[in-house]
Amino acid sequence: MTLSDFLKNKRKQLNLTQQQLAGKAGVGLRFIRDLEQGKTTLRMD
Repeated sequence: MTLSDFLKNKRKQLNLTQQQLAGKAGVGLRFIRDLEQGKTTLRMD
């Protein structure tokens, strides 16, 4: 299972929308969407 799959499955288990998860995590909606789609969005400098 990928991180993307895990995140999406867990969010759905908790009955959260992407918007709700973004708010709780303190990140933008686009960040959550990109993570769930498997897009590379994180940079660790």
